[in-house]
Amino acid sequence: MVAPTAGEQSLGIPVVTCVNKMSIDRDVTRCERKLGDRFEVVQASLPGLVTVLPDLNVPRIPRLKQILTVSKKPVQDVTVETWVLSLS
Repeated sequence: MVAPTAGEQSLGIPVVTCVNKMSIDRDVTRCERKLGDRFEVVQASLPGLVTVLPDLNVPRIPRLKQILTVSKKPVQDVTVETWVLSLS
């Protein structure tokens, strides 16, 4: 984990930690932080670094039809060389 002040100083971008809810509007993110028994709403410009609590990620469980559809799709092998070429 990156310490907030170290992240701000070394990266030069805003850092928001312990985020419970988040929304993005153009170049600003609005984050709700959980601080003990209270909540704090913070706005930060983008790009920025946001660390979130596990409560933010609620995984979606795929339906059987989605699982069967994905199992029929071809698998593409990617090597480091093709990855580097696609980035340049």
